[in-house]
Formats: sequence, structure tokens, C-alpha cells
Amino acid sequence: MSDTDPDADSISDASTGHSDEALISPAIRQLCNQLRANDYSSRFIPSHFLRGCTEAECIAVFQALKENTSVKHIAFEFSMLFELNNYTERSALVTAEYVESSKTLQALHLRYGANYQELPEVMSLLYQALSRNTSVTELSIDTGCASVAFQELLTSTQTLQTISVVHYYFGDQEVNELQTAAITL
Repeated sequence: MSDTDPDADSISDASTGHSDEALISPAIRQLCNQLRANDYSSRFIPSHFLRGCTEAECIAVFQALKENTSVKHIAFEFSMLFELNNYTERSALVTAEYVESSKTLQALHLRYGANYQELPEVMSLLYQALSRNTSVTELSIDTGCASVAFQELLTSTQTLQTISVVHYYFGDQEVNELQTAAITL
């Protein structure tokens, strides 16, 4: 991480805090052990495992992913994570650190859902982490993604080869001109 990047310290600080082992269920502990042992398929969808989990469990899963070398594709469904109130700023920092540091992650699917307006800081963290990642070659996103951080990702990434944009609509609000301009940069 860059010494001049103000988010670098906040991402590192998040991972050094130890999660409370007592708050981690046996099922999540088993998942973490499977992830650390690379005893897991190449596609991982965190929201399938983190429904109803605590912040500590979310953090434990992404810390376990840092040790994993078999997961090549992650599909984030943020609307589900945020609706369950278990995905916090601290969880997001650990997730971003994983995305940035992974050497085996090759594809990332980001689906925001209707809650996109509530998570621009989270998305900025992920875009910044992704712009520093050296292994991700495919990115699939929905159109709720337009932001300055996304524009910076497009101009700074050196490994992304494929970006696909899935068009979702948020109620009566269609994709606006700013979002379209950011995506077509």
C-alpha cells in the first residue's frame, strides 16, 4: 500500500483488530477452516454463508480468504449483506484488504441491488483495492457503480481485461447520464 494513500492505514488497521472468537459460530468456524485448507470450490458467494452472521463472523471469513488459494471468483451481493445488518464499515475494510492482497482471485462480480445509495464508501474502498490488485482480470458490475473511485479504477488498473456491466434499475430511477459516462470512459 502507498504511504500517501489515506485509506491504506484504515484498511490495515481493520485487519489488525482481532475478532472475538466467542462470537464465531461453529458453522462459520468450519467454513473458515475449509477456506484456509483450500477445501472449497473456485467460486465463492459470501452472502450465502453470512446470512444472520455477526460482524466478527464476516471479518473471520474474509481473513480466512486471505489464506485461500483455491477461490478464483467471488460474487458479492451487497444488498443481501446490508439488509442483514452484519456487513459493517470494519467488515468492508477487511473485505477491501482481501481484494487488494489476493494473488489468486481472478473474477469479481459486484451486485449492489437497491441499497447502492447507502454504500458509496464501501464501493469506493473496493474500487481502490481492486485498482491495486494484480490478479483480477474480470469484473462484472451492475450500473449502480458510477463514482469517482470507479473512474479511477478504469484508468489505473493494469490487469483487468474484461468488464461487463449488467443493467439494473432502482425503482423509478434509471441509469442517469453521469453513471453512463463513468461506465463508458
